[in-house]
Amino acid sequence: RVYMAESLGSFAGGLATTLFLAQGFSSESLFLSASVLLLLAVGLNRKGSRLGLALLACAAVLAGSIGFRLDQSWKRFNELRAWQRLLPATAFQDSFTTPQARYLFGEYKSQFNVLSCESVTETVPNDERASEIMALCLAQNPAARRILVFGADTYSICRRWQSLPQVESVCWIHPDPDYPRKFLSVLPPALKSDNDKLSVPSRDLREYLAASGGPYDLVLLNVPDAATLFLNRYLTVELFRQVKTCLAENGVVGVRISGGENFMGDERVNLGAVVYATLKNVFSHLALKPGDETWLLASDGNGLSEKAEVLRRRFQSVPGASSLYPAEGLSVLYPADRIDYQKRKYDEIMARTKPGLLLNSDSQPKSVLLSLLLVARLSGLSGDWVGLLRRLTLCGMPIVLLGILLYPLLRWIYLSQSFQKAGSAERRVDVHVLVSAIGFAGMSFSLLLMFLYQSQFGAIFLHVGLFSALFMFGLFLGSLLCDGVLKKFGRAPSWLLPVFIVAQLILYASVLAVSVRYAAFIGLFLLGGVLSGVFIPLAAFRLKSAGLQDMSAGSQVEAFDHLGGTLGSLVTGWILLPLLGSAALPVILGGIMLANIPACIRFERTG
Repeated sequence: RVYMAESLGSFAGGLATTLFLAQGFSSESLFLSASVLLLLAVGLNRKGSRLGLALLACAAVLAGSIGFRLDQSWKRFNELRAWQRLLPATAFQDSFTTPQARYLFGEYKSQFNVLSCESVTETVPNDERASEIMALCLAQNPAARRILVFGADTYSICRRWQSLPQVESVCWIHPDPDYPRKFLSVLPPALKSDNDKLSVPSRDLREYLAASGGPYDLVLLNVPDAATLFLNRYLTVELFRQVKTCLAENGVVGVRISGGENFMGDERVNLGAVVYATLKNVFSHLALKPGDETWLLASDGNGLSEKAEVLRRRFQSVPGASSLYPAEGLSVLYPADRIDYQKRKYDEIMARTKPGLLLNSDSQPKSVLLSLLLVARLSGLSGDWVGLLRRLTLCGMPIVLLGILLYPLLRWIYLSQSFQKAGSAERRVDVHVLVSAIGFAGMSFSLLLMFLYQSQFGAIFLHVGLFSALFMFGLFLGSLLCDGVLKKFGRAPSWLLPVFIVAQLILYASVLAVSVRYAAFIGLFLLGGVLSGVFIPLAAFRLKSAGLQDMSAGSQVEAFDHLGGTLGSLVTGWILLPLLGSAALPVILGGIMLANIPACIRFERTG
């Protein structure tokens, strides 16, 4: 009952938080509101006592602080403190929020800056970098007239493109679709473009490409290193194929990656090689601009070149180019020795890696794995750990399945020994493992669905609370259903657990057939919660039949369910999804559930 009430409360909390965030409420306001609710609940439960009165008084004080808008003062204080970590407090102006993030903005040294997640995400003007990017692109396609720019810190690039006479249109898309509109509403008028060449569709890039069709002469993907599953979807073979269909004849796509001025470590080389190999899989010609900020330029036309003299002549033929960037600077952007060095490094990786292993896709997020390896190296983790993760990418699936299969085999042998009597302690262990497996599988299944949703629809920032709420509501319904079955029979029928496990297997098998429909994900999150929740009353019943009292049985169910959920989030998010991909995870989760059957059968016989 405690578990069911907790699940129902989690559903209500997730749903309410999603609705409040969608309406623009700040995290500070939500925190204070949740605190009031918690204090009221505990205070009313202890009414009549001094503690209860004290808690109710605290709830009244916090509610009053919301009424006097002290939550907004707290929000302003937090924003100013975050701003001061990077820029002087006097430069701070205000903030705006989207479903993805909170953005702080202000002017410092004649530049308009936007901060988010403790980093500068937009600087206007930033003409030096923008002109350099324009020069390296125009040298590859001097006739470019229709431009698509995607990424963070790209408004200055769009602004410079509009100043070029030959450019007819510039389309600006941001990873946060709601950001451009709000950014332009606070941008000082002096920094806005005074022509109508810029279009700002508030849509996800992949959704826009599927609907618009182009054609574009130049597509720029200014994407940070894909250290998250969200960013990975903008560096996959599926995205590059979409871009290819929207390119004009001889159109060029430019992709930013991290390189190195004089040295590149293994992880940085591997990260670049993944994007390099993925682009090569889609486009017939590639050119490389080396350096700390490397640009890979791809096309199916024959116009790409890496020769500085050829590129200089092309750039000089562009009307108005001389006012953007000195043509002689292209020799600095395209040094032949650095191009050869960097491409040789990528080719070496491709030559000694099996075909397909470097291909970055929606289901096999290679760039995420390699970014994690880079972070691990920079964080000081030993090379042994990094090497282990790299080896798991090659043979991880057999190793994981072998480990899962070993548990039921060894457990069955242990319990089947003639000298070993399966007492209540051994039977409790089997229930603990079952509950941990359910927690692990439930959390992993939720992460898998979130990953698939991001791959198909983009950002999940606002919807994560709603999906979690649906899963928790499913837990409540599943627990309620199983509790009713147990009360009806007055016992746990021997067929109940196998039926539940088979239902889980069917769910895991069907998840990969999800179509690109929002309703399908709503149903899967809800059903995933139901088929996880049905095990909880059954586990509590089995612990009681093994000799535990109600309080002990309930606390152990909660403890091992949370233990499994913790392991599921860590192992799935950091290892299984990046290393093995979304196609392998349902098989692994099915194996984990099947591994519990032998010990549970033994439980029935000894119970």
